Amino acid sequence: MDAAKTPTRRWPILRVVVSGSSMEPTLSEGDWLLCRFLSSTDRIEEGDVVVARRPDRPELLVVKRVVRREHGGWWLEGDNAAASDDSRVFGPVPDDCLVARVLVRYLPLPRRV
Repeated sequence: MDAAKTPTRRWPILRVVVSGSSMEPTLSEGDWLLCRFLSSTDRIEEGDVVVARRPDRPELLVVKRVVRREHGGWWLEGDNAAASDDSRVFGPVPDDCLVARVLVRYLPLPRRV
């Protein structure tokens, strides 16, 4: 996942572009997402798709689904288990590593079939 801008809380919205296939079929490489930075009052729920810093490599942002809360943080997984580096690799993600909640995929535009 690449950030379109360096993540900053100057604006409440973060734009990201998906790289890789870890969230297929929900999200595909090249999809553009609008995400809202998390605040201390936001509630994270199972099933939310979030942007997080990898605890083992904090310079990397990942887009993953929240599976559950457990001791030590949030268990995050990609929808495509065969192609995902997620909590099965780096363990639970602490609260301070959660960056934003995905609101909507805005590109590519839906196409007629």
